[in-house]
Amino acid sequence: RNLGRDDRTLSDLGKEVRYPYLDAHVTEYLGSHVPLEHICHFDDNSSGPESLPGDKRLLRLLAQDIGLVSASKAVKRAIQFGSRISHVVDKQRFGSRRKANKSMQKKKE
Repeated sequence: RNLGRDDRTLSDLGKEVRYPYLDAHVTEYLGSHVPLEHICHFDDNSSGPESLPGDKRLLRLLAQDIGLVSASKAVKRAIQFGSRISHVVDKQRFGSRRKANKSMQKKKE
């Protein structure tokens, strides 16, 4: 939905964003070879030590297989919140988060 914005934001910081589920090879394979119930589970299956949230289930299972257990259980967040980009930008523009917040309060008044 906001891929252009996210790409511009990360490019400005010298980073490259990855969208593994949007890769053409991945979407083609999943669409033609894997039943939907194996890709994601939207029911609440988040109890127990081996459970995973239902969204992005295949990526979470892969993450566990390669040893990224804590990442596989992380709650999904929007990229601008998960990356803490606003903190970095505030520090660059204002010197600190506190100064940025004060500046925003003055604009509202």
